[in-house]
Amino acid sequence: MEPRPAANWQARLFTEMDETQRQWATSNIVRVGDNLNRIYESCAERAIKLLTLINSGGIITVLAYIYRPKGDPTGMLLSISLMLFVIGLMCILDVVARDYDFTQNISLRFNEDVQHFLLGEIPFADIRQFQIRENVIDEEIRFTVKLGKCSGYLAVMGIFFGLLGYFFS
Repeated sequence: MEPRPAANWQARLFTEMDETQRQWATSNIVRVGDNLNRIYESCAERAIKLLTLINSGGIITVLAYIYRPKGDPTGMLLSISLMLFVIGLMCILDVVARDYDFTQNISLRFNEDVQHFLLGEIPFADIRQFQIRENVIDEEIRFTVKLGKCSGYLAVMGIFFGLLGYFFS
């Protein structure tokens, strides 16, 4: 690895940098871009796994509910279980959508800043890598985490009512 450029290199425009500084900046841009791609891929993989898990539980509940006679008292427990799974599924869909939107916005801002840097419009130090606004952290991320927790609790309660219906039948 080459030695790090002088301390003030990040404040320069791309067109003002010497070859070593350009190589250093370019390698940092590639590294951050790769990190953003890995974050996006793991986000998508996590979303697919969660949706598969929740849908599987919901399908099992629906199948158990469909084959119950109409007068069966356990039908109410199974319908509660089904509703909890459906609400939990809606919560997790919102979490996945918010997670995807958040990751996409960070990636788009980074790519836009890289273009401005390469055109010589902004210095390297102004490239937003993983910086996020404070109000986003306080509002959206906390709400998304609460939705995720809510979905988990609903899944547990759905399983509980489903098991009650199963054992009382």
